[in-house]
Amino acid sequence: ESIMNIIDAMRDEPHRPLLRDATDHMVAEENAPYDAKHAAQYRILIVSENAFKCRLLSRRLGHMGHRVRQCSGLDVIDTSKVYLPDLLILDLDMPAISGMEIMAQLKADAAHRTNMPILVMAEPQSMHAVVACSEIMKITYLPVPFNGTLLYERVNMCLGITADALSEPGNMVLVDRNMENGLYRDALTGLWGHKGLWEKLDNIVSTGAQQVTSCGIILIDINGFSNINQRYGRDSGDALLCSVADRLTQALDHDEYVSRLGGDEFGILIPGISLEDFDVKTAFIKNAIGSSFSFQSRIIPFSYAIGTALFPQDGDVHEAFYTADYKLYMHKSTI
Repeated sequence: ESIMNIIDAMRDEPHRPLLRDATDHMVAEENAPYDAKHAAQYRILIVSENAFKCRLLSRRLGHMGHRVRQCSGLDVIDTSKVYLPDLLILDLDMPAISGMEIMAQLKADAAHRTNMPILVMAEPQSMHAVVACSEIMKITYLPVPFNGTLLYERVNMCLGITADALSEPGNMVLVDRNMENGLYRDALTGLWGHKGLWEKLDNIVSTGAQQVTSCGIILIDINGFSNINQRYGRDSGDALLCSVADRLTQALDHDEYVSRLGGDEFGILIPGISLEDFDVKTAFIKNAIGSSFSFQSRIIPFSYAIGTALFPQDGDVHEAFYTADYKLYMHKSTI
């Protein structure tokens, strides 16, 4: 108790860097931060009891250069006092304690920094819980499942928010809900967006349970996309995305789905496929993507990373999606 009193007394802003140094032994840092100069200063606390989400978030955020720690919903108050996070990522789907209960505890805790941004994770069908949480405290919404691009955007959005920029409770989540409406269809490629793909996956599993017993998930991320934009101009990046989108569309059957998940990442759903056929289909798709595209009479090479998973062999639909994303991340880290 005396130690906690000392820590609470050191919460004043002038002492905060000293406390951070004293708690560095608890921090797991990932290698190769993409922007260590700016990103490494941020500490992020993940509050979730889902091992897949925690592992995926930790690796993604670590790769961005952030310092990450995890805890359960029951330990969030004590952990946040010691760790002093710049951002709290809260999973609303926890069996031991609900997200709303955690939000209420954070609001009631006198030591909690009221201007600390909170990013809540929830499935689209749990939007009522997201809205309820937004009425308790200021939050930003991260739809589940998420991809690296969307996570990057939302985390940066939260870390860029100041106390003066925060609106009244509820406004932030309403803005994000309007943003989510644009994720059904991608304006550039015409493909399904992130939310559209997830609803397709949800429909495949829930409404077609008697006919569809499996679903293949393929995630694709183009390597060095920003370098292509910088070297050949922004239009070259758009041309590459449209080219990949066309090739993927032509490689799929009418009951298979492809979407642009955001940035340079694509997702594919293949319902009712066996493990053996899934391997063959994946090889066919990889061959269809190719390794170059044409832009202004030039042939430009490119490469990509890929991650695959099969429901239900790799768990439920959430676990399968995270497994595919984890494999994608691991593949990308080796290139």
